[in-house]
Amino acid sequence: MVACTRTALLLVAIILCTSRPFSVLCDNAEVPPQMSVDELLSQGDQALKGGDFEKAMSSFTAAIKQDEKNYNTYYKRAGLYLVKGKQSAALSDLNKVLNLNPSFLQARLRRGKVKLTMGLFEGAIEDYEEVLKLKPGHDLAVPQLAQAKKGAKELTQARAAFNNGDHQQATTLATELLEVASDSREIRIMRAKAGIILKNPHLVIEDTTNVLKSDSGNLEALYMRGYAFYMIGEREAALKMYKEALRNDPDHSASKVEFKKMNKFDRYYAAANEHISNNRWREAITELDAALQIEPDYEFTTPKIHLQKCKCYKELKEGQKAIEECTKAIDKGADQGEAYQLRAEANMLLEDYDKAIHDYNKAREHRPQSHEINQGLHNAQKAKKMAERKDYYKILGVVKTATEQEIKKAYRKGALQWHPDRHEGADHDAAEAKYIELSEAYEVLSNSETRTKYDNGEDLEVPPNFQQGGFNPFGQGGFHFKFNF
Repeated sequence: MVACTRTALLLVAIILCTSRPFSVLCDNAEVPPQMSVDELLSQGDQALKGGDFEKAMSSFTAAIKQDEKNYNTYYKRAGLYLVKGKQSAALSDLNKVLNLNPSFLQARLRRGKVKLTMGLFEGAIEDYEEVLKLKPGHDLAVPQLAQAKKGAKELTQARAAFNNGDHQQATTLATELLEVASDSREIRIMRAKAGIILKNPHLVIEDTTNVLKSDSGNLEALYMRGYAFYMIGEREAALKMYKEALRNDPDHSASKVEFKKMNKFDRYYAAANEHISNNRWREAITELDAALQIEPDYEFTTPKIHLQKCKCYKELKEGQKAIEECTKAIDKGADQGEAYQLRAEANMLLEDYDKAIHDYNKAREHRPQSHEINQGLHNAQKAKKMAERKDYYKILGVVKTATEQEIKKAYRKGALQWHPDRHEGADHDAAEAKYIELSEAYEVLSNSETRTKYDNGEDLEVPPNFQQGGFNPFGQGGFHFKFNF
């Protein structure tokens, strides 16, 4: 009889194998004889003792398929599910145990504990009260019942706080509850939602990680996890979460909105960078403005966008607009060294040398070794110095490229016009001052060496006819001293 049974099993195995595609035909398949429930349970117990949880699980599952009325097998498998962190599966098995044997005290205690960790406080209360009916004063049931009652009360308070908009209080209560109900999906989701509102992304990530371990397709958790990654600047991780949510439900509106928004921003931003790399400054500004419309105040991109707009306007020689964008970048926490340097360069365009020097010095605080910044500071100081001295070309009424003959001609014309002997009364003093200024300008610009130094912003060794108040063509002797422009 046994031989016939084994022959029949081999035939079934051959049929099953040959009914599959060729690529998955059974290779050297050995089909063991069907084990009895007792044998499977014994095998599962041995595997459990040896730490082979997968084999134990398959053995208990096979035993259940043969005998669905054996509550002890469900109880053993529930324990394995708990070891693997599968609380919902364990609860399902424990429900079956107690349906088959309502007076199984250990199963009821275990189910109470599972419900407690899952935040199902009312159910836990029922189980612990039932245990105390079966065994009054049970040393585990009494404290856990008190814990379950406390949890039920605090959960009610947490829900009320959240619904009333007191998200900080809801978070505080939820955190206390999770010390007991660490696997509560409701509490984790509640605290994650509060974390989004309170801008606490790391708490959101912690809670959604827990939820997704047992429910990988939870749409709320996937969406909030994506948003939390976005909050900390992990854009790729955020997109991955939104994609996963949409894979589970293509119509999930919240994930769809964020996914489209991020993709649209990335397109604009990539186009802007392409224009910048090709010196198309005006086109780049258009794309950057479009990106800002999507993410107007996002700490990981907005400061950089304002900085890039500042650079574009500077390259377009639009100094005031460049300054406005750089100021926004500085205020929003952009790279301070680069932002102050760009704003200094924009101030140079407007010939506001004091502000340029201020910004170059601020830039040096962040990048003290930068040759470019140090050179810019030197140039700004030199430009200020040159701007504050007398403009000899303007005094003579000639351009900076004037020839020696043009300078001499302009001086003669001016000297003739403003010679003090040609003016009397109140006009005499003004004419004399003008004449002295013309002579001073001519003394410097008529000499190629002093003119070169003047053009380069260098200090000049003043000729004998110069006095501390300026050149005096009427003076005798005079002083020889260094005159700083």
